[in-house]
Amino acid sequence: MNLQQARHSARAFLMAARRSFEHRPVGIGRTEMLLVPGVVCAAFSVELSLKAIVIAAGGTPARGRNGHDLVTLFGQVRTEVQDTIISALGISRSAFEPLLEGVTDAFEKWRYIYEQTGDIDITQHFLYNLAEATHQAMAQASGI
Repeated sequence: MNLQQARHSARAFLMAARRSFEHRPVGIGRTEMLLVPGVVCAAFSVELSLKAIVIAAGGTPARGRNGHDLVTLFGQVRTEVQDTIISALGISRSAFEPLLEGVTDAFEKWRYIYEQTGDIDITQHFLYNLAEATHQAMAQASGI
């Protein structure tokens, strides 16, 4: 995996998530937000940022099915960087872990949301803030 390309793509998907989550006026008293694209882009940005952090530290990020799993990827990141990300979110590790578990497969689930049966839930604000925090950590870890 190319570190520079991972960094650039992580940033681009974060920008796409930001724009998707904007509330745009569509009439008097009405706004719209692009939830599904926002979730997919935010989750993919987290994935790519974590992979870039692992690569910058000399590791090889998970691939295949585990390559999209945010819990797996986060586990590959050095503890100090994990602590930096969690601290940026302003929560404890014990509060962080179940929230991360709740979004771990967001990229896969939400890009195929039309195939899901039953209710599907997401902690959108956590996922977005995680994308921002992992992007900041990636920038520090890879010197951008």
